[in-house]
Amino acid sequence: MEKANEDLQKLIEAIKKIGKPQPDGSITTTFLEVFDETESYLESLNGTLRAAKKQKKIAFEGEMLLKGKSDKTIIKLLP
Repeated sequence: MEKANEDLQKLIEAIKKIGKPQPDGSITTTFLEVFDETESYLESLNGTLRAAKKQKKIAFEGEMLLKGKSDKTIIKLLP
């Protein structure tokens, strides 16, 4: 379980690094940007995204994001 928490922190840090701050305090980016930023160190990006969404740390449309099909999907880091 510790690996999952570590991956979640890496995901959050990546979104903070590449995302754009919004007036409501959230930070937004696209799936493609997150994929490109994290592909070298997150083994299961989709698993980490789903876990973060379940914990209400991020929001995005749909259940699973796929490279190519979901590249423009907005991922929002919640404040």
